Amino acid sequence: MTLPVLGKLTGAERELIDTARRGLAYVTDAPIRAAVLRELLLGLRGPVDPRGVRVGGARIAGTLDLDHVEAPVGVQLVDCVVVNTISARAAKLPWLDLSGSRIAGFDGTGVRIGHDLDLTGVRATGSGGFGVICLRDARVDGLTVFAHAEIRSDDGPALFLDDLECRAVKGVGLKATGTGGSGAIRLLGARVSGEVFLGEAVLTNESGPVVHADSVVVDGDLNLAGATVTGAGEEGALRLLGARVGGQLDVGDATLVNDSGPAVGADRLRTGGLYGTSVTVTGAFSLLGARIAGQVNLGGAVLANPRGRALSADSARIEGSVHANGLRASGAVSLIGAHVTGDLALAGAELAGDEEAALAGARLRVDGSLRSSGLTATGEIHLAGAHIGGELALAGAEIVATGTVITLEDAVVDGPVFVPAGIGRVELDGFRFGSLGDSTWRDWLDLIRSHTVDYRPGPYQQLAASERAAGHDGNARQILIAQQRDLHRRAPKAIGGWPARRFHWLWGALAGYGYRARRTAAALLLAVVAAGGLGLWAGHVGDGGHRAAERTADLTAATGTPCTTVELVGVGLDRGLPLSPGVRGRCDLNTGIAAGQWFTVAIWLVQAAIWALATLALVGYTGLVRKAG
Repeated sequence: MTLPVLGKLTGAERELIDTARRGLAYVTDAPIRAAVLRELLLGLRGPVDPRGVRVGGARIAGTLDLDHVEAPVGVQLVDCVVVNTISARAAKLPWLDLSGSRIAGFDGTGVRIGHDLDLTGVRATGSGGFGVICLRDARVDGLTVFAHAEIRSDDGPALFLDDLECRAVKGVGLKATGTGGSGAIRLLGARVSGEVFLGEAVLTNESGPVVHADSVVVDGDLNLAGATVTGAGEEGALRLLGARVGGQLDVGDATLVNDSGPAVGADRLRTGGLYGTSVTVTGAFSLLGARIAGQVNLGGAVLANPRGRALSADSARIEGSVHANGLRASGAVSLIGAHVTGDLALAGAELAGDEEAALAGARLRVDGSLRSSGLTATGEIHLAGAHIGGELALAGAEIVATGTVITLEDAVVDGPVFVPAGIGRVELDGFRFGSLGDSTWRDWLDLIRSHTVDYRPGPYQQLAASERAAGHDGNARQILIAQQRDLHRRAPKAIGGWPARRFHWLWGALAGYGYRARRTAAALLLAVVAAGGLGLWAGHVGDGGHRAAERTADLTAATGTPCTTVELVGVGLDRGLPLSPGVRGRCDLNTGIAAGQWFTVAIWLVQAAIWALATLALVGYTGLVRKAG
């Protein structure tokens, strides 16, 4: 039989051995040597009851060395003081309970625990690059519990949990302080089949990240509800790059602070949902390329980043709706290239983008509606190339920007569009929409004409197409006429030189740019009447015995022979129209006198007008040429 390591035991140690054999807990304030506990677990003091070695209130002297120990029973050290670091490297224990104890540290590298590891209320202060509590490459088949524990490191992590495998991590009310780039809590590559619960925790690292959990896999929720996370540096206070959370990331009512970098660095995160109601974030909230399989709730959240964007979710995909009603963001909210399969709700939100856009949504895709009634924004709402499957509701929004207020260039809204009244500059080139919501086409026309940055034909064409599709052809024509007028007013160089611009003006006045053919026909009729009237007038104007229009057979006679009224009208029509009724064979203008020459020139001008008006009338009725400008 193997002899015990220790030859002489204290009274307290003998009582401990006796109670362990009987399956009882031993409570004492006397010191107990760590070596005695090791002997018990190795069976060197005889068989121990399956209820394990249970000690309360004792001071454990020496180093509790459990390295490579395969114990048949578990260990409970409740409210004890363990002077030196506990080492359980590659040990195998059914369970381990250190709740309420003060320890110098715990090195559980590679430890295997068959049930729970309970560190509830543990107080530990230590150092080292592998943390005060190290569970690197450990496996806990049950729960790993840090509830209300207080763990502090002066030169490394408080908890080093890289590659830990366990059923759940419970850390409600945990206070953990780390130092340096490894983080206060390291969970790199950890795998948790249940949830990680750090609600109400206070986690701090003044020189680096706080929760450093790149590539962590959590099948349940990652819960930091009500937690206070204060970190520093460019790596982020809450760092979850490439992490996978099967449940939801819950930061509701939490306070996340990083004055020198991201508060949340969760680029490429995969999660079932994001719950951030009333969260307070100081520093960037980064979700670049994230994939969120459920809802995102940021209602009442306060996001502030004095160094740039408050929320960056470029290229993110959200398989649900984004609820951000009442969101307050100091710094741009960026959703460039993001895809939201549900609605995007920003009602009552306050966005302050400063020099950047307040909402940067270029190429954003929202399969549902984008609703932001009551939105207050300082900075541009930039939705160039966006696609909204439902409605775009901006009615009641107050947007202040130094230049363009809303950019909808090349954007598509399948449903109705609601825009605020009295808005500033907008960019609408290439914008397409389903309907105008509660705005009239005249309101929208005023928006295009008076609030766009410069002349663009697209918005007019789209508005006209919308009215035409609704069966309002008359409205469509008025819109297209307004387009040509705006072209002449704001982009005259696009028409050509001054002759082209004069013709463009005349074309609008006489033919409504081809959209008012009746006006052209009326003008043509007036020109024809003018031609006939000139002929009639010419027959009554004389000079030296001759008239400006008289019988042609008597042009060489001393005194001209007057024409009949019908002949005089026919001369005007014959001269002005491309017709040859034969009147001029008997009666014509006498160009031998000055009056006849003046009437000839006048009829030439009328003839030119008739030709031009005839052409415009043909164009207007057939629609062969209609300038889009």
